[in-house]
Amino acid sequence: MKLLRQTALALSLATTLAATPSLAQAPAPPTYFLFVYSAGPAWKQGQPLSVQGLGPHGMYMTKLFKDGVVLAGGPSTAPEGGGLAIVKARDAAEAKALLAADPAIKDGIMTAEVRNWRPLMATRDPLLP
Repeated sequence: MKLLRQTALALSLATTLAATPSLAQAPAPPTYFLFVYSAGPAWKQGQPLSVQGLGPHGMYMTKLFKDGVVLAGGPSTAPEGGGLAIVKARDAAEAKALLAADPAIKDGIMTAEVRNWRPLMATRDPLLP
């Protein structure tokens, strides 16, 4: 009888452990990247953002934002222009592919570099007033 109870307990434990995801199977934490934008060869020097042809770039970034890929982004307020986006991607290759698909990069309006980023602190407060 004792052996039967021990066997039943072992089977119950094995079933519970099999149904519980192990730490090794937990999804990897998200990887974050910064897209640091600068004026590209097709940038119209001395002209405001409104004439730079950035409509397709804005639509692309909005889609990525709605998809949860872009966490925050926007233009620099510096006179030389540029901008920044915080992006979530599986790895550097995916981040680079997202950047390469950006219409502003394709059209040469902007250039950008991809930087891996590891946040050490964050706020739950919205970034926008």
